[in-house]
Amino acid sequence: MSDELVVSGGGTITVATEDLFMAVTTCRAVSAALAELEQRARALAWFPDGQRAVDLLRVAGRIGELATRLEELGVRLASAADAYSLVEQVATSAAATAVGQGGYWAGLLGPAIVAALPPAVLVGSVLAGGVLVATSREVWQANRGVLLSDPRIVNLVRLAVDGADDAARGALHVPWLPSQLADDRMTGLFGREETAQGLLLGLQATGVLSPSAAAVRRVDTRSTEPPSSVADLVRRIPGGGKDQPQVRIERYPSQQGDRYVVYLGGTVEVGLGAAADPWDLSSDLAGIAGSRADSAQAAADAMAAAGIGPDDGVLLVGYSQGGLLASRLASDPRFAVAGIVTVGSPGASIDVPAELPVLALEHSDDLVPALSGVPNARPRPSAQVTVSRSAFDGRPPIAGAAVPAHSLAQYRVTAGLVDHCEEGRVAAVRQRILAFLPAGRGESSRWRAERVSGDGRRPAAAAPVR
Repeated sequence: MSDELVVSGGGTITVATEDLFMAVTTCRAVSAALAELEQRARALAWFPDGQRAVDLLRVAGRIGELATRLEELGVRLASAADAYSLVEQVATSAAATAVGQGGYWAGLLGPAIVAALPPAVLVGSVLAGGVLVATSREVWQANRGVLLSDPRIVNLVRLAVDGADDAARGALHVPWLPSQLADDRMTGLFGREETAQGLLLGLQATGVLSPSAAAVRRVDTRSTEPPSSVADLVRRIPGGGKDQPQVRIERYPSQQGDRYVVYLGGTVEVGLGAAADPWDLSSDLAGIAGSRADSAQAAADAMAAAGIGPDDGVLLVGYSQGGLLASRLASDPRFAVAGIVTVGSPGASIDVPAELPVLALEHSDDLVPALSGVPNARPRPSAQVTVSRSAFDGRPPIAGAAVPAHSLAQYRVTAGLVDHCEEGRVAAVRQRILAFLPAGRGESSRWRAERVSGDGRRPAAAAPVR
C-alpha cells in the first residue's frame, strides 16, 4: 500500500506527487520569510554603530542570496513538474491516437480478413482458442485480482475504451477522413458516449434490455451529526449488497436554508440484462452514454421524496456507479448542486459545471476509473481536482476480489490521506466542500430502489458476467 498521493487538475496541466508540490510550496514560503528577514536586517543597519552596521549588511546580503536560491529552486521544481506533465500528456495522447487508428482499421478490415481465411484455418483457430480458454480458466480465476490490479493492464483498458469509438466507425465503414473529423478528440461529435449509446440501443433491439423504471422507498430515518472530513464522507457511502439501501440522504437546517448531503452507492448487480436492482451494469452503460439510467431516476426520486427542492444546496458523494450518477446529477436543473466527491468513478470524462468544487479519488491500479478512457489533455476547471495513488504499490492485492483496488475500504484509506494533504489545490477544494456543511445535528434517511418492468412487476435477476 502506498501513501504517496498524485494530484492533478485544479486548472493546471501539472501532474505530480504531493511531496513535490509541498517542496515547491515550502521553497517559496521559506524564500519569502528570508526576504522579509533580509529587509529587517537592512533596516537595523541604518543605526550608526560602525562595525555592527557592516556586519548586519553582510548578513542581510547572505540571507538575500539564500532567499533568491530557494525561490529559484522552487521555480525549477515547478518547471520540472510542468515539463514532466507535458511529456506524459504528449506520450499518452500519441498512444491514444495510435490505438484509435489501430481500432479504426481493425474494425474496417477485420471482418474482411476473417472472411478471407480458409475454413480449415478458422476451425483450427476456434479449436485452439477453446483449448486455450479451457486450460487458462483456472489460472485466470486464481490470478484475476493480480492481473486486473496491474497498472499496465489498467492503462491498456483505458486506451482500449478510448479507441472503441474508432473501431465502431471502422466497422460501420465510415470513410477515414470523416471518421477522423468526427472523432471526439477533435470535435466531440462521436466519442465514448455515442459508442455507449449504440451498444445500449443494440441491447435493447435484441431484447437483452427491456423498458423499465425504478420504484424507491424510505428504509429508515435517524438523527445524525454532520460529517467533518473527507474520510467521514466516504465512510457514509452505502456499502451495497443484496436488498440493501443504495442511497443515503442527510438534511441539515441552516440560516441559508436546508442543506443536504446525498450519498450514492456503487454497482450491486453485475449482469448483462436489467436486474432487479437498478444499480447494475445496464445503468452503468446508460450513465456513460448519457441516457436515462434507472439508478439515476431512483436517486432523483429519492432526493425529491426527501424534500430536496431546486433552492436547497446539495453535496453529492458517490462511489463507483454512484460517482457516475453524481456527475450526471450535477447538471440536473431540479437540484442546486454545490459540490461533488467521487470515489473510484468511471465518469471522469463527464463535463460538470466548471464552478463546482469536485474532488475525485482514484487508484492507479483500479480498473473501474479506467472505463472513462484517456482524460482530455486540456486542463480541468480550477475547482476540479483529482487525487490518486496506488492501493497496493506492487504488493499482492487482496485474495478473492476481482478488482481489489476498487474496494470501498481501500478508498476510505485514501480519503484519510487526503484529509492530511496540505497541497494547495487539495486543501482548497477540501475546504470548499467541508465548508458547505453547517454545524448542528441533522436527519439521515436511507432509501432502497427496485426495478419494475413496464407492467409493474419485479424482473428476474440478470445472468452474472463470468
